[in-house]
Amino acid sequence: MPAVVPVKFSYAARGLWFDWSDSGAQEGDHVICQTERGQEIGLVIDDVRDVTDDELTDTIGDAELKPVLRVASLEDLE
Repeated sequence: MPAVVPVKFSYAARGLWFDWSDSGAQEGDHVICQTERGQEIGLVIDDVRDVTDDELTDTIGDAELKPVLRVASLEDLE
């Protein structure tokens, strides 16, 4: 079961699931995520949770689960 975190971007109406992959990100952290648009900064809006493959398919369909690359640094946020 993959571990996911919901990440909110300024342009999105809701949080989008990203692969947590031991990034260490927690609720309230700004993170760098790999998206279809390239690398973007978003805000983790809930705790990490394990999801079943069925839940993942129901939520993202056939799309690839993109990763949280790392927690954003102060330089990233400037």
